[in-house]
Amino acid sequence: MLPQSQSSSLQRLNHVEQMIVRAVNLAGTVMEELGNATGPRTEGVAGHCREFMLAMKVHLNLLALRSEMLTFDLACLDVW
Repeated sequence: MLPQSQSSSLQRLNHVEQMIVRAVNLAGTVMEELGNATGPRTEGVAGHCREFMLAMKVHLNLLALRSEMLTFDLACLDVW
């Protein structure tokens, strides 16, 4: 059985991997739509781009939060 911290790290890594795969899938879907012989469906491209941008916003917010937590942890170490 894995230690709790290692299990938690693997879960976070799995979550990040899923986010990356979803972003790449969205980009691929948009590229397919743009290459459509009859022309891209504007609403389809817009919907996929909106979902991609929302995913990036969530990802950036999580990164900012983790960065703040790390900064706080390091500041606490300096106090001791």
